Amino acid sequence: MHELGKLLVDVLAGMFLIGLAGSALVVGISFVEDFGELFSSDEGPTEPPRPPQGGHGSAVHEVR
Repeated sequence: MHELGKLLVDVLAGMFLIGLAGSALVVGISFVEDFGELFSSDEGPTEPPRPPQGGHGSAVHEVR
């Protein structure tokens, strides 16, 4: 029974380290992409999307 517990601890420790390495990889990739986006030369700020105007079929209705 003691050997089974040691095996379980080793498996869980390995899974933890693999998850930690995967998370670090995702953070690194996100950092590189965000850094590139911040310092890329584009044509200025973009307009935010406009809210719906409440036409036919829209879920937005004016209250009168």
